[in-house]
Amino acid sequence: MLSGIEIIKASKHWDKKTNSDLQKWFKKYSVWFETSPMGRKEGEGVNNHGTYYKAQLAAFSRFVGDDAKVKKILQSYITPMFDLQFNASGAQPYELRRVFSTRYSFFNLQGVMYLAKLGQSYGIDLWRHKNKSGAGIQTAVDFLIPLALNPKDDQSPAGLLPLLEDAENIYGGKKKYGNAIKKIRELTNGGDSLAEWILWNPEW
Repeated sequence: MLSGIEIIKASKHWDKKTNSDLQKWFKKYSVWFETSPMGRKEGEGVNNHGTYYKAQLAAFSRFVGDDAKVKKILQSYITPMFDLQFNASGAQPYELRRVFSTRYSFFNLQGVMYLAKLGQSYGIDLWRHKNKSGAGIQTAVDFLIPLALNPKDDQSPAGLLPLLEDAENIYGGKKKYGNAIKKIRELTNGGDSLAEWILWNPEW
């Protein structure tokens, strides 16, 4: 929703009152998000539920102008969640135990990459952060490439495409990531199943 608002803001029909009213709504929503039993339960998750809880709360806080809170949320993800979510190989144990393990691994890493992009505006380099196992985002991307190139059942490898594109932009490695992108597009007839991830990608 907030990504869509960034686009709508360019419209002459979006005014200061509308923006202010929506900020007030998100402030109230954030209170519910952090204090309701459902919200607190999601916030305690160490899998994709916890990742997206923090990603959403950080996005809400950024929208209302609470930069200090954004930084606090980012740091609370790095320690201890980032340590728990990736092992030394880059595998995501909490996602791999799911039935659609590859799909959930793509999904969780998408949320982590959102937090990394957000961190760029706050001097927090999650892109190159290593956890206690020595793994980072790049390790996680690299772990998923063989799984994507050898898909099983209905777990489309297209979910990795936008993440590979981000990895290529951040880490370089045009041959490694570029070749993987090419092969996955061949496997999926060019489809990006997470195309909404790159529809609107503001410069943080």
